[in-house]
Amino acid sequence: MRSTSNVCDPNEIFSESERYRLNTALQTLATRSGGGKADFCDRKGIEAVLAVTDEGNQIFADELTKKWAIDVQCQKFVLFVYSSNDEKVYMSSQAKSGISADDFKLINDQYKNQLQNGDKAKLLAAMLKDIGNTKYGEERNTHPVHPGNSKTTNSLRNLFAVFIALILTFIFL
Repeated sequence: MRSTSNVCDPNEIFSESERYRLNTALQTLATRSGGGKADFCDRKGIEAVLAVTDEGNQIFADELTKKWAIDVQCQKFVLFVYSSNDEKVYMSSQAKSGISADDFKLINDQYKNQLQNGDKAKLLAAMLKDIGNTKYGEERNTHPVHPGNSKTTNSLRNLFAVFIALILTFIFL
């Protein structure tokens, strides 16, 4: 990939466009998992990474999570490992990620057979979306809009102020 990515695919099992698709799905999952609370770790979304390998398993996923030691402060790191030889997905997560092994297993079981026959990148992206929907709600707004405090309201307020200033300028000319 030509930019920072949450997809580690050193053997280029997926094409560049597929890696971008997967990266977008991971970033969306991370964004949706953030909250609007005061504490930094509560506000911060999960750190989601997909490692793509020829051969992987649950032990590999768990060891890689420990070795990479990502997000030591908040403990919200989630690693998904796609093993291309057996076409399985494994997950390892830190304590406060909010995604349990049981949550993942329910969704992973729905995609297990499809991964062997279909568009793998598309199915993995859909799986990540389903995980986000299950854990963080279908239409979750991670940054609640308070009346009088949104960008739209502020823009309208600024536009109105400019409009009044122009009217006053023409009146006093």
